[in-house]
Amino acid sequence: MQPKTPPTPQKPTIIKRGNVSVKIVPGQQIVGGKTYPMFTLVYYLGSQRVRRRFADFAEAKLEAELVATKMTNDEQEALKLSPADRANYVQACGFLKPTNVPLNVAASEYADAAKRLPPGVLMRDAVNFYLKRNPTCFPNRTVPRSLRNCSKPRKMPGAASCTCAIWRAGWAGSASRFR
Repeated sequence: MQPKTPPTPQKPTIIKRGNVSVKIVPGQQIVGGKTYPMFTLVYYLGSQRVRRRFADFAEAKLEAELVATKMTNDEQEALKLSPADRANYVQACGFLKPTNVPLNVAASEYADAAKRLPPGVLMRDAVNFYLKRNPTCFPNRTVPRSLRNCSKPRKMPGAASCTCAIWRAGWAGSASRFR
């Protein structure tokens, strides 16, 4: 037994929310000699008439209810989002969820940082450059141990040579009092 689909209306359907009404007008569209049902969602955004077409009445009704609710809540800017824009919004919020940063804050910080980068430099390249020169984890060493390590120039793991700031500043001789 197949599930029953609601009958498609032959007259315009009006969806109301508060003092806002959105109309769904049934019609037909002929493509390649075949006739297909079409449902046109009609509403006014400011003084501009907006018409969107759907092949499925249930989808048109769902969109009409969304539009009416958004217009009632004074969220007309959200109505200008296409379905692809809505999907991008949901995906962006998903990327930001682990960071607990709202989308508007992340977009603002990204735009500010991107303005400050030279043309052609990606944000990822700038972050990699920063992380390479500013490691987040340093070896756990005390000052005396670091001074002992720099008392004479030698090869150290992860460094070209022991030319640290302490050695260059001439403090290597003071390391003897910490031994």
